[in-house]
Amino acid sequence: MVIDARIPLMTQGIDGLKMLKDGSELADMWIKDKSEGELSRIYNESQGDLDKMLSIAPQSKYARWIMPQLQSQKAAQAKAAIDQQQSLADISKTQSEAYKNNQQGGGYALDNSGKKLGAIQGAFQQASMTGDKTQVLLGLNGLVRAGMIPSEEYEHQSTIVNAMTPDELKQFAGGINFANAKDPASIQYTSADNRLDNQTLKENAQLSAQTSKYGIDTVAQTAANKLEQDQKQFDTPKFEKTVTAPNGNVYGVYSDGSVDLLTDKSGNTVVEQQKLSTPKLSDKALNQVNDANMALSQANLNYRKIGQLVVDIRDGNLNLSAANQIGAKVKNFAGMSDQNSLGVENFNTVLNQAVNDVLMLAKGTQTEGDAQRAARVIAANPPRDNKAAMQVLNRLAGLQRNIIETLNQNIDGIYGNYGIQRPQQGGQQPKQNAPETFDSYGYAP
Repeated sequence: MVIDARIPLMTQGIDGLKMLKDGSELADMWIKDKSEGELSRIYNESQGDLDKMLSIAPQSKYARWIMPQLQSQKAAQAKAAIDQQQSLADISKTQSEAYKNNQQGGGYALDNSGKKLGAIQGAFQQASMTGDKTQVLLGLNGLVRAGMIPSEEYEHQSTIVNAMTPDELKQFAGGINFANAKDPASIQYTSADNRLDNQTLKENAQLSAQTSKYGIDTVAQTAANKLEQDQKQFDTPKFEKTVTAPNGNVYGVYSDGSVDLLTDKSGNTVVEQQKLSTPKLSDKALNQVNDANMALSQANLNYRKIGQLVVDIRDGNLNLSAANQIGAKVKNFAGMSDQNSLGVENFNTVLNQAVNDVLMLAKGTQTEGDAQRAARVIAANPPRDNKAAMQVLNRLAGLQRNIIETLNQNIDGIYGNYGIQRPQQGGQQPKQNAPETFDSYGYAP
C-alpha cells in the first residue's frame, strides 16, 4: 500500500484566535444568561422595587454585571421623574400666565369701559346750561375722531340726543352733573348755612333794590329839573333890546312886547349912559349844562356801585376765582344759588354795566380814549380772581373820577364863558358833587 503524498497538505491547522473569539462569545452568552436569571430572582425577591433591587444586588456573585444595569435603570427613572416635574412646572407656568392675561384683559376692558362712559357723559354735560344738541354731537364726533368710541356708539348716542327736546337734554345733562358731584347731599338738601345764606341774599337784594331805586329817583329828579327849566324858558319872556326914553331912563323890551324900567343892583334907575348888563346863558349853553348835570349824576351813581363791589370783595363776600365763577353759573342755572354765586353774577352784571356807562359818559370828553382802551383790556382779560377784580375796579373808578372831574370842568367853563359864577343850588358845586373816595370803602386806589 502506497501512502498518498498529498495527505499532509490536506489537513487544517488549529486557528487559535478564532478559538479565543468563540470562547469569549460563549462566556458572554453564559454570563448574560446567568445575569438575567439573577435579575429575575432579585426582581421577584424585591417585588419589582428598584431601590430594594439595588440594595440586594451587591451581595450577588453577579453583582459586577447586574449592578450597572440596575444603576442605569435608576438613572433613567430619576431622569424621567425630573423630566415629568419640568413638564408639570411648564404646564403650571403656562396656565398661570394665561390666567393673568385673562384677568388683566378683563381689567383693561372694565377700565376702558369706564373711560368711554366718562367721555360720553362729558360730551352731554356741555349742554347742561343751554340744551344745545349741536354741542353734544360735536363732542361725540370728537370722541370718535380721537378713537375713544366707535362710530356705532356715536350713532347710538346721536339717536338719543335727537330724540330729546332741548329742555329734556338740559335736564339729562344736569342729572349727570348731580350724579358726578362730590357731595350730592349738599345740592339736594338745604342746610342751616344755606338758610342763613338765603336770608343774607334777601337782605342784599333789598339793599340792591334800594340802591337802584335811589339811582332811578336821582335820574328822574334831574330830568324833572331839566323839564322845569325848559318850561320856564318858554314861560318867561326873553329879553330882546333896550330903548332910551326922552328923560334918559333906559327900558328893557321883551319878546312878549312888555317894557320894564331897568335898575341897577342898588335899585337905582339906569340912565342913558348905562348899558343893560345882566349875563345869562344862551339856550344852547343851558342845554349843555343840563346834559352835563345828568351825566354827572349818573357818573356819581356808577362810582358808588363800584365802591360797593370793592366792599363785597374786601369783606370776603365774593370769590371770583375762575373755578368759582364757573361753579356760580352752574348753581344759578340749576336753581341752587347761594350768596356767593348770586354775588358773582351781580359782579359781572355791574362790571359790564359800569364799562358801558364809562364808555357812554366818556364820549366827547378828554377821557374817551382812556375809557375805550380800558374797555378793550377788560373785555380781553376779564378778572379771574379777587386781586384782578380789584385792579379792574380801581381802573374803572379812576376813569369815573376823571369823568366827574371833566364834567365839572366843562360846566364851570360854560358858566365862565358867560362871565357867570356857577350856581350853588342843587349840589352842583364840584366839592359837593364829587363822591367819596375808595378810602371810605376800605380800599385806597
